Amino acid sequence: MSVLDERVERLAQAALRIGRTMLRMGQLPRDSADLTPQQTAILLRLVEDGPKTISELRASSCSAQSTTSEMVARLARAGLVQKKTSREDSRVVQVAVSSRGRAVLEEKRRAMRAHHRVVLERLSDDNQLRLIEAIETIESLLGEAAGVAAPAEDEGDRE
Repeated sequence: MSVLDERVERLAQAALRIGRTMLRMGQLPRDSADLTPQQTAILLRLVEDGPKTISELRASSCSAQSTTSEMVARLARAGLVQKKTSREDSRVVQVAVSSRGRAVLEEKRRAMRAHHRVVLERLSDDNQLRLIEAIETIESLLGEAAGVAAPAEDEGDRE
């Protein structure tokens, strides 16, 4: 086995373990909207970037067009997004987050921050910083490997 093959195996195993741990850490009580992580990601994207077409949402989610369309349809049925026909081209449908969608997303953010607070309170001050720095390093390295720039820090998101 080559050095690269060994590193690939180590990365795969570590990523699997981290993924499992992150899932356990991120388990929150179900919210009123009962959103999947993918649906939450769509709402976040719409809040951050404004209205998008299904194709634009699909491209950022790496999902099939039909999967993205179905997720958006579920969000629309729940009143969390609105679909609007483009004024420039009636064949184009823009998806925008609704006020209810914003409220549900804010509820999820509050719950997640409270959960993160509990996780961090279990660690010493030094280990809190080590965990945050390690996650930021992983984000940066994965972004570099994927050819994506790391997002700029938003001081408003920090507590």
